[in-house]
Amino acid sequence: MSVTDGQPVLFLDAQASGATPDQGPLLEVGWAPLDGAVRTHLVALPAGATIPPRVRELTGLDEAALAGAGSAEDAWRALCADAAELGGRALLVIHFAVFEKRFLLDLHRRFGEGPFPFDVVCTHEIARRLLPDLPRRGLRALAGYFGWNVGN
Repeated sequence: MSVTDGQPVLFLDAQASGATPDQGPLLEVGWAPLDGAVRTHLVALPAGATIPPRVRELTGLDEAALAGAGSAEDAWRALCADAAELGGRALLVIHFAVFEKRFLLDLHRRFGEGPFPFDVVCTHEIARRLLPDLPRRGLRALAGYFGWNVGN
């Protein structure tokens, strides 16, 4: 199904303290529909968990920023509710989706019901296939290739 077929589309990004759910918990997940506002959910750290210094540096998140944050289940339910409100099985557009998908599948395993409720498209993988000679395919590199300056 394509976007022109009316499938709801959400752009999604997540931050975590590890490369997989087994290596570190989800810290934040955010998404936005094509024509809507960004929704961000900070996720409370499990008891005794800390954020590694490198992750703090990369994300700008620390333990204080997550004080009072909601649960991973709250974030999952909000994402699913927003997708349902758009009217169907949503397409998640994610850059380097191999990372986020691990966490989304973990959330679904823990809190979801039935089959995984999203289709996932990876913009990094699309860039790898369509722009094989591009030396880097991060968001900043892709934006520059297409003439956009994303700033800091």
